[in-house]
Amino acid sequence: MADIREASRACPTNALPYVWDNTIKGSPLRLLLLHQCAAYLHAMWYEEYPHQFPKEMLIELVGVLGKFADPSDMEENCGIKDNFAQYEVSED
Repeated sequence: MADIREASRACPTNALPYVWDNTIKGSPLRLLLLHQCAAYLHAMWYEEYPHQFPKEMLIELVGVLGKFADPSDMEENCGIKDNFAQYEVSED
């Protein structure tokens, strides 16, 4: 997923409803997608494709955005490039 995002500079918003329906709050996959949305999506995307954003996801996104005083560089703030370990899932 990170390779796709890196190559395309996009976030797979069409997958958000499925992910939020099938994962729990705090899951690494949700965190990855939240960080991708925060870092890469233009505000108009939310207006043009509202059906792709579950309400619970938007609430969690506000929490992510609210953690940073300067949201202008969300890619660095979230650690999406430098701290990819935060998205790893234990196989235990």
